[in-house]
Amino acid sequence: NMLATAVAVIVLVLVAVVACVRLIALARCLRVQCFHLKPELERDDGVPATVDNQTVTIIKPLKGVDAHTEYNLTSFFKTTSANIRLSLCLETQDDPANAVVAQLQQRYPEANVKVYHQTATIGVNPKINNMIQAYSEAKSTWIWISDANLCTTGKAIEATLKQAQTCNGVMHQLPLALYRYSFAGLVEEGYFATQHAYLYAFADAMGINGFNGMSTLVRKQTLEQLTGGLATFKDYLAEDFFMAQALYVAGCRHRMSHVPAVQNHQTTKVVDVFMRMVRWLRLRRGSMPVASYLEILIEPLALYLLLWLTFPSGWMGMSKSTAVLALFSLFNAIDVAMLCLLQGLHRRCAQEIVAQLVACWVRDFLAVVAYALGHASNVVDWRGRQFRVEAQGHTVPLDTR
Repeated sequence: NMLATAVAVIVLVLVAVVACVRLIALARCLRVQCFHLKPELERDDGVPATVDNQTVTIIKPLKGVDAHTEYNLTSFFKTTSANIRLSLCLETQDDPANAVVAQLQQRYPEANVKVYHQTATIGVNPKINNMIQAYSEAKSTWIWISDANLCTTGKAIEATLKQAQTCNGVMHQLPLALYRYSFAGLVEEGYFATQHAYLYAFADAMGINGFNGMSTLVRKQTLEQLTGGLATFKDYLAEDFFMAQALYVAGCRHRMSHVPAVQNHQTTKVVDVFMRMVRWLRLRRGSMPVASYLEILIEPLALYLLLWLTFPSGWMGMSKSTAVLALFSLFNAIDVAMLCLLQGLHRRCAQEIVAQLVACWVRDFLAVVAYALGHASNVVDWRGRQFRVEAQGHTVPLDTR
């Protein structure tokens, strides 16, 4: 009985810690300015970003197109100015994205844009191979690596650059997703606005290195002097983590922007969201192996099961079912608060709110399956290629391209 009580107390402490992590993350996200919740015409303000006494190179690696590529690139074309250059990197001139870029160059001839059509193979990471020429030629104070599926506004860029002035490390952005009228889109939206956001914002609040590289803003001089530059991470597929970790060890401290990195891409199948979750877990397994094995303990379904198995019936006047239901209600209440704050859930009709909650429950289930599948192999599929992620994150290509 004493052992059972001890185990129950440990589980309750774990539940309390996870609840505190969520609440701290929620408090941190109160400062997030969600421009993506505005109507489309207002969101795409078309106003160039203005920066004084500093220069910025936004490096955007491109490969392929989807229904939203033109809109995303247009939002960046409109934000360029004399001090802000947009460097678009394509592996070949035959890439479908090249036609979209050419159209936008004709439409916005005044935009400060340079296009790179040839990749340089300096290492294993295809993203770094794609970007390295633009990075090497950049003479700006700031380097801003921005994924192809992101959209932005001039005001969003201005706000992030202003906040970055007092940051000696990486200024990064909380990844969120635009609301999509599909169940797969809701699953993805729920993932980024809840479970992912909890850990992401909590790490920032605690000063821990724990962000991803969808949007990475750093002083080029700092990166060069402290790490040797972008090429240093050419043999890591999770280059964003190892770059940030190297800067962190060197004494830099990273900050999360008050403006999120808004993903606007085509998500048509739940399986696509699931496979992204599997890929990211396998990358975390290479970069943070201990944390990747322990992360199942913060998943809601795992906590519900642990509470059911260990909670003594009648303890504190509650049955097992009542204890699990109370935890379920607490977690869902925090989820709803985060979704209202980051995705404007309260503005939707009742049917859409219910659909979003169901999508979050589906994500909870998929996370457990993704955990098992993610640890079953160290092979990562990335844009049609396969890589094996080994110890300390070193990556080996499994094809000859």
